[in-house]
Amino acid sequence: MSGKQPFPVAGKRVLVTGGTAGLGFAMARALLEGGARLAITGRDEERGGAAERNLRSFGDCLFLRHDAAEEASWAEVLDTVRHRLGGLDAVINNVGVNEVRPIALTSYADFLRLARINLHSAWLGTYRGGALIADSGGGAVVNIGSMAARYAHPQVAPYCTAKAMVAGLSKAAARHFEARGVRVNTIHPGIFLTELTERTAFSDDAARAAQIARIPAARFGDPAELGPLALFLVSEASQGLTGSEFVADGGRTAW
Repeated sequence: MSGKQPFPVAGKRVLVTGGTAGLGFAMARALLEGGARLAITGRDEERGGAAERNLRSFGDCLFLRHDAAEEASWAEVLDTVRHRLGGLDAVINNVGVNEVRPIALTSYADFLRLARINLHSAWLGTYRGGALIADSGGGAVVNIGSMAARYAHPQVAPYCTAKAMVAGLSKAAARHFEARGVRVNTIHPGIFLTELTERTAFSDDAARAAQIARIPAARFGDPAELGPLALFLVSEASQGLTGSEFVADGGRTAW
């Protein structure tokens, strides 16, 4: 069997927001193992430093403190990436947070706070990051949505709303960047075993069982399984795809 990588990313300069844990960390590791050069970002410097040290065992990785929902923070991070990596070939906008709360108990302030984290960060990463990618010769923006963008759940309404808007953002940005060589696509993960889902989906054993019962694959996702999809969308193997959505939810939204 040939050792050739089906989705080559060697030498690609990639920025992963929220890359210090969960799905972001898993995608970062897969990219490093494929030979990419990486910058991961997050707000927690202690966690970021630990993630950087861990990921450096797999390749060239740099942690940058970053509030992905702040435009000034994006300007600073991208300036550092430009100088440290020499440009940018791809950005994965992975930052996100969810809270379980009925609509009737969700204040407008709650909605705006969750929209800021889930949507504003993707907006800034898409247009700010996409502009640097275009200036660097083209590449890919990958926005992390959610299966919640594709079905209604009144307990997580702000999250559903923001993630649906992320998918719309990707399509609009795909058109915006089409002449500048930047592809923009969305991944919609289902329930993967991460710290976030442990807090929001598995309040007890009954809740866990109820979630699994709704998944045709009859199990939750392993974060490592998202790595190959991220590699595909960053690599030139996906050069004919833009404005597309990829659902990785074990069949949950196929019902």
